[in-house]
Amino acid sequence: MFNYLNLKLKTKIIKPYIIHFQTIDSTNTYLLNNNHLENGTVVLADYQTSGRGRRGRKWESNPEESLLFSILLLKHPVNINLMGFTFASAVGVAKGLIKVLKNQKISLKWPNDVLLNDKKVCGILVESRTTGNNLNKVVIGIGININQPRNFFTGNRRFGTSILIETEKIHERIIILKGVLKELDRQLRSLFNSGLKYTIDEWKKYCDHLGKTISINDGHKSLTGILENIENDGAIVLKFNNGEKKRFISGDVTIHKESIYATGNRYW
Repeated sequence: MFNYLNLKLKTKIIKPYIIHFQTIDSTNTYLLNNNHLENGTVVLADYQTSGRGRRGRKWESNPEESLLFSILLLKHPVNINLMGFTFASAVGVAKGLIKVLKNQKISLKWPNDVLLNDKKVCGILVESRTTGNNLNKVVIGIGININQPRNFFTGNRRFGTSILIETEKIHERIIILKGVLKELDRQLRSLFNSGLKYTIDEWKKYCDHLGKTISINDGHKSLTGILENIENDGAIVLKFNNGEKKRFISGDVTIHKESIYATGNRYW
């Protein structure tokens, strides 16, 4: 069962009426499998039993501690790839959090993570249904850690954080949702009207590891080099010690950063 929430948003793509579930398997799955919903429909859940992230990973969260929502897009330019939706969504989340959270560092990590004080606070999963070579349905899934306590971030989650931890106070999830949806709407319109290059240029403003050492695991091996550029299709270019350069369109990135610890580096 679900109910409708009227957020009274003055948005042009995203609908102001939110479909709200207390529990659902996955907000992405719901939008992908339902063909009667309008462009801009948003589905929000307090808890997901089968939430997922990139590469089939499970997205874990306790009930009512996160923002778990997905956006349905049926009308969009045909020349935009899924990376474009990922980048626009990341910029939208970043700008939304910056407006809600004062004096906190918000940055972006390629390709789909939003960082709060250098720790992952949000992940984005963009999925699609196609007809031939055309995307006819795009679903943007977003999970933001809001009120998880510190003991939630153990094991595989140890590199993450929540807004509660970083600000030391409980936050109203709906207030953050409204701020983020407003910025997501703006960034999607910018993507549609100005193209992917504009969105990538915006994304770069929030990326503080351009020109820095990173490692990328492409599913076969891990390579380390300098992140030289993010190209106009969303691919990254790494430059290695021997001067060779290589493009990557997907993979898991680890940022290397100098630390005060004797081990020399820390990773997240």
